[in-house]
Amino acid sequence: MTTSDSIAAFAEALAKFQAACPPIPKTRKATVPMKTGGSYSYMYADLADIIAVIREPLAAAGLSFTQTVACDGQSVI
Repeated sequence: MTTSDSIAAFAEALAKFQAACPPIPKTRKATVPMKTGGSYSYMYADLADIIAVIREPLAAAGLSFTQTVACDGQSVI
């Protein structure tokens, strides 16, 4: 398989995944205090919720993901 064939196969699988992936609900709320007083908030989807939604459509498209952890000596990044 050539590089061009690999890219085409990946693009096809990605398109299949994107077509099958349902919207990911934003169920978490973050509130951020502002230096000038007051605050603002926004909704977001946490990583566990995202993984739960994308796992099956990814597999059906022949795709997967990995998570790695790196340590810089002071914190996990």
